[in-house]
Amino acid sequence: MQPMPLEKEKLSDLVAERLVQYIEENNLQPGDMLPTEKELAKCFRIGRTSVREGISKLKSIGLLHTVQGYGCIINETSISSFLESISTSVLSRFVKLDMQDYRQIMETRALLETYALRTYISSDRITDPQKLYIIVRRMDKALGISDYSLFQELDFDFHRQIVHLANNSILSQIYELVKEPFIRRAEAFCPTQDHSRLQEEHRQLLDGIRRKDMAVVQILDNHIKCQA
Repeated sequence: MQPMPLEKEKLSDLVAERLVQYIEENNLQPGDMLPTEKELAKCFRIGRTSVREGISKLKSIGLLHTVQGYGCIINETSISSFLESISTSVLSRFVKLDMQDYRQIMETRALLETYALRTYISSDRITDPQKLYIIVRRMDKALGISDYSLFQELDFDFHRQIVHLANNSILSQIYELVKEPFIRRAEAFCPTQDHSRLQEEHRQLLDGIRRKDMAVVQILDNHIKCQA
């Protein structure tokens, strides 16, 4: 590697970008090791602290990991790992929502969930809805003791299981990306929930899923949109 001095401004970002370029230019593959911090510091004519910060940025997005006593290794990156890196980003905890955001999230939820359910019902697969049965029973118990926080958690699980029916891992991860980081904080925008009505709709959904009745897709769409 020939010396390539970097400007001092935002050194860690520049180091991270230069490391990515180095990986691409040298056609490094998952499992390959990067040069040592000392070698990189000499190459870029910067301190090892800046090199370490640049490497940390690439670790935070899942491109690199460190093996003690060996060095920095390039990770295998898939669509799944890419989506997971977004969904677990600390930034998702600071996203501010307004009423329009909430409505659009609910519309996106409806699109993803109804697509998943329609895909399952149209398929030849028969899936035992045991997990959905268990969730609905637990929701009944939560209502019985007026534990609405638990009811909401179980409601999340119920709808997550509906998406899983499509047997599409990428769809499931996109759903989590849309729903999980934001919907919990969006509760402030929800109208007062009629939990008994929601639970009755859950039973209708469960029955329609068990029978693989395409009419249940519209029930699901209405169920979600009435909460927007």
